[in-house]
Amino acid sequence: MSEADSPKHIQLIKKITLPLLIFFWGIAVAGLQVFPYGLIAEPLEDLQAWYLGSREGRQLSLKEKLADLLTDSELRVSGKSIISEKLKLSVKPVKDPLKLLSGSSRKLHYYSVHNKGYYIIFFIPRFSDADYAALVLSATGEVKKLIKRPKIDYDIRTLGQGDISPDGHLIFNSYFALHATDICGNVKLDLPKGAGKAFSLGEGIGFHHKASSADGMLWTWYGNELHQYNLTDSSLAKKITFEELIAANPQTAIFEARLIKSNLKRSVGQWKYQDLNNGLKLKHISLHDPFHQNDVDVLSQERAPLFPNFQAGDLLLSFRSINLITVIDPNTLKVKWWHYGDFSRQHDPDWALNGEITVYDNQSHQTASRIISIHPKTHQVTELIKGEEWGFYQFAQGNHQLTDGHRVLYTNDSEMAHATNDRLDFYFKYTSRKGYALDIGNVYYLTDDQFKQWADACK
Repeated sequence: MSEADSPKHIQLIKKITLPLLIFFWGIAVAGLQVFPYGLIAEPLEDLQAWYLGSREGRQLSLKEKLADLLTDSELRVSGKSIISEKLKLSVKPVKDPLKLLSGSSRKLHYYSVHNKGYYIIFFIPRFSDADYAALVLSATGEVKKLIKRPKIDYDIRTLGQGDISPDGHLIFNSYFALHATDICGNVKLDLPKGAGKAFSLGEGIGFHHKASSADGMLWTWYGNELHQYNLTDSSLAKKITFEELIAANPQTAIFEARLIKSNLKRSVGQWKYQDLNNGLKLKHISLHDPFHQNDVDVLSQERAPLFPNFQAGDLLLSFRSINLITVIDPNTLKVKWWHYGDFSRQHDPDWALNGEITVYDNQSHQTASRIISIHPKTHQVTELIKGEEWGFYQFAQGNHQLTDGHRVLYTNDSEMAHATNDRLDFYFKYTSRKGYALDIGNVYYLTDDQFKQWADACK
């Protein structure tokens, strides 16, 4: 009997049953994570992240989002320029007498009240036509140097964070490569990550977040490991795993808030520190993205006298997921100092020129971010930059530098500011031709003498 000859109620049941089966299968895939959840989970997460987008992206309709995706993929940026709006700054286009930015569709503006020094600005390229990774801008608004992005065949989100070595090398650090040039753009170091999934949310491998160099050596996070490289020959000098770090500090249980499960004993919490030296891995005992390590800053020989309780080579580490910064001895792996809870989802703790530890405090779940200073001995916290007063808020990422012992240079998504707590010295804004805010990964201030010395050395 054909479908046309079957009773109408059977045809109706067939028409209803198939959609119901598809509907409940969809619920099972999402809720119970049955097949094919494993195949589609990551693309679905990417689609959700794209649809939610940035603060600018959330203002667009689905039609506008799709149009933007087809023409200029920039919705993944993380913030909006607000400092200039709050302070009603009269910004000007940057000056480009050497035509270094010719052909670029990006808009760079600045505001300045002084004419000394230079700024090195690191960009996070989240769009396909960004062909530069950093630029040097004078305090008078002139583009002096442009560091091109190396050719990459992988994701465009790379080479955004960074550091500057004492001898003037710009170090770009992200998921796919560790790359260094001099201030003229000559390549000094180029290390790709190994084979495997790029690091994200506590899993995978590759370089990520901010690197730090001093005394000829460079430290960076590589997946869940700390790696030290020799800048003269790019060799791996030392490796520290998370398991080793935790096992070396059984009496200082600052990581245990994120270590709550164990597949080894099939019972929550049933693991011992000794197991970490006997094959137990971090993935067996930790929550998802347990620590979100986002910085390593090495104490240099030059700055060590400012910190009598520590030694040159000590590492200052930041763990966003547990609102913790800590100092370790990389030789013994012993925790020497820690501070917890006076900041929220923080980034970029630094050994600062004032002899204190400064922190980029995102305060992600509040309405304003801030820059704070912590006295290493007394743990007293001082606010250096108050976000409420400056229109300063960044949910994620962020870097800063304390210059001259009192001025603070900091990033805020697409913009940077150089200020004391009551005066703005310099401001820089970076957008696309559509006006979307684009990310600045990091920024450094150089004196006139530093810039001349480094630029002369690489000619």
